[in-house]
Amino acid sequence: MQFFPGTVIGFVVSYRTSSAYERYNDGRKQWSSIILAGRTFARLIWLHCPDAPRPFDPKEPPTEEERLRSIIEKKTIINLVEGFAVSLKHHLRGEHGIYYEDLYRAVKELYVIPDLACFLPKYASPAGRLIDRHNLDFTSTKTCASADQPMETNNANCDGTIDTPQTASTLFEPETHQNSERVNDKSLPTSRQQTLRPHVNGSLNPFKPDRELLPAYNPPKSSFVEIFPICSIFRALWKVEVFFCMIDIKMNDYVAKLQLCKVIDVPTVNSLLASILTMSDCLTNLDKILTTPIPYGYIVHLKLVIWGYLIFLPFQLVNTFGLCTIPATALVAIAFLGFMRVGQEIENPFGYYLNDLDMDYFCHHLIAPELAKITAWPPPDPSEFIFSPSNIPLLDNRDLRSGVDLLNSGLSADQLQRLLSTRQSSMSPIGTV
Repeated sequence: MQFFPGTVIGFVVSYRTSSAYERYNDGRKQWSSIILAGRTFARLIWLHCPDAPRPFDPKEPPTEEERLRSIIEKKTIINLVEGFAVSLKHHLRGEHGIYYEDLYRAVKELYVIPDLACFLPKYASPAGRLIDRHNLDFTSTKTCASADQPMETNNANCDGTIDTPQTASTLFEPETHQNSERVNDKSLPTSRQQTLRPHVNGSLNPFKPDRELLPAYNPPKSSFVEIFPICSIFRALWKVEVFFCMIDIKMNDYVAKLQLCKVIDVPTVNSLLASILTMSDCLTNLDKILTTPIPYGYIVHLKLVIWGYLIFLPFQLVNTFGLCTIPATALVAIAFLGFMRVGQEIENPFGYYLNDLDMDYFCHHLIAPELAKITAWPPPDPSEFIFSPSNIPLLDNRDLRSGVDLLNSGLSADQLQRLLSTRQSSMSPIGTV
């Protein structure tokens, strides 16, 4: 009977850990859905959208300017998929805004393209308030420009005018924030450092940011909220910029434009909208995991019960274990408190710990390379590889003629089908000799 409380507490701790792991596993499933939806959306945009803003007409092929505009538009919209994932990653980590090395280049600088001028008006228009940085420590003390020198801007407004230059002194005002202290990069785990994208040389970036960009990987030290969890109830009062919602809206706007011009059919429109809806649904589910922690009262009560049990455990074991009571109590304490710590770490799987989801790997090694591979080549013509000399469609029938040779051989469709039927009838059933 003396071990009955320990058994009950063990079940409760197991439930606590399994609930936390369920949240961790759900977060991984949502990121898998985002990767799949982003890949599908990019392929549909790149392969199924025509090269002209009008229905396809063989008699009027698209002009060079129309093809150029189409490639720029499609590449810009596909870049938004990566921007959506990266901005969601920073949002889940409590890092709001767009001034990050991996996010700024994907979304902020694209509004200078004439085809999609000012597609993020809140962040491009001088009348709109620039988002606050909630500054973290800078990796470099160099600023983009001196306070006396006007900063170069390429901000094109929707009306075609250019924004007036602004000085660094008006744009660069450090603030204090809960995550203002950052750990040294040398102390970070090597496995997570390897998931980062190599630093982009500034000479490859023609558009200078109006503020110094924060590093893409910026893990914080222990914050005040982590030391005193009761203060987490005030997080709702902190200012949050929901930027990825603007990206979602702009992707819908582009699909609506294609639908209005009647350049894609209804099934393609439905597939594009379904991909966007999937990403939005995953965003909602991830936000639900982030903003719905395990009830604080349950955690406090569980800790009180566990510590009370561990305090009185030696008095229950001393008659049975004798001198081994101390190591036995230590092992039991390590087991119970270890499960509690594991559940606490994986309850919110979006941080920088090794037990958290490697969202940097998802964004920079799964999503970004796939999008780059999709847009690396123009949409292929199936006839180029179907009727190429290297394609031997009847190789299983021991016919070494290529697709071009079969096309020029004078065979009829019925004769070719009989060749395939002969091969099928001569095959032995599975499992026979």
